[in-house]
Amino acid sequence: MMGKNGKLVFSKIHDKANNIISKYEQFRENRDDYIFPKLKGCDPGNKFILQRTIAFKTSAIDKVLRIYVAPAAGDQKETDNAHSKAQFCTECYGY
Repeated sequence: MMGKNGKLVFSKIHDKANNIISKYEQFRENRDDYIFPKLKGCDPGNKFILQRTIAFKTSAIDKVLRIYVAPAAGDQKETDNAHSKAQFCTECYGY
């Protein structure tokens, strides 16, 4: 993937993350297809639509986390996608 400075950056994917990603492989139709089904049908050439779709889907996930997941877990703190990603990294990498 490209870093902020335009140079190629390679990252090792943790086994726990790889296990989650592998569950979505069945939705992949070809090598260049998006892994996650929420982005199916997005034209990768239209950066504006792609970014808006990602923002909309992230907002929808945040709403589900806030309305359903947090109360079921007894979590009164703010819960959103960014916090979930941070928690996932903490669980995977221990920091």
